[in-house]
Amino acid sequence: MSSALTGLLPPILSTLTEKYPLMTLFVYPGSSNDLYAKIISGDLHAAVIIEPQFSMPKTCDWVTWRAELLIVLAHRGITERDPHAILASQPFIRYDPKQWGGRLGEDCLQQNDLTVRDRYEIGRWIPSLCWSTASWACRLCRTGRRPGPKDLNLRKICLHLSSQERRVGVLWRRGNPRIRLVQALLTEAQQLDFAAAAVIRKAG
Repeated sequence: MSSALTGLLPPILSTLTEKYPLMTLFVYPGSSNDLYAKIISGDLHAAVIIEPQFSMPKTCDWVTWRAELLIVLAHRGITERDPHAILASQPFIRYDPKQWGGRLGEDCLQQNDLTVRDRYEIGRWIPSLCWSTASWACRLCRTGRRPGPKDLNLRKICLHLSSQERRVGVLWRRGNPRIRLVQALLTEAQQLDFAAAAVIRKAG
């Protein structure tokens, strides 16, 4: 999950490095879809991903770090206040619905019976591209997204209550050979006051 590399993980890895200077760690970037598959196959020890919208296997454990709502990101020159009206009237930047984050946006549009005018479809979050395109088209974004460049003059509009909540957290396999590292990761997240970082539940 690319957003974790720029938002969630850096402060955790910084403190882990200070506490465990001899620690070695391989950070593998990827989409939630891909990282989930690598956890299931045993290729990765832990992954920060969007919570799947299906039951996870009982061989895994999950902890929620953050819950986020979808918002509309648009240029400040758009004076309309109704987020649904903005989505219906402005050019739209669609996040690939094959990605889990994009699927949440698709569900939101369908549940609110909204038809949008696609301008671009983005296969993955690329900050420079996403923030620059948002200056002349609207898109669905999440509340936890880090602010973009100030000179883009963007505004965030909360969606109605029917918007989808997205939960981000850590998934790992039980019997993990590096379970102590996973536990250290969770401990640091809790100390940094990540939402629900201490609440671990069994998947499945």
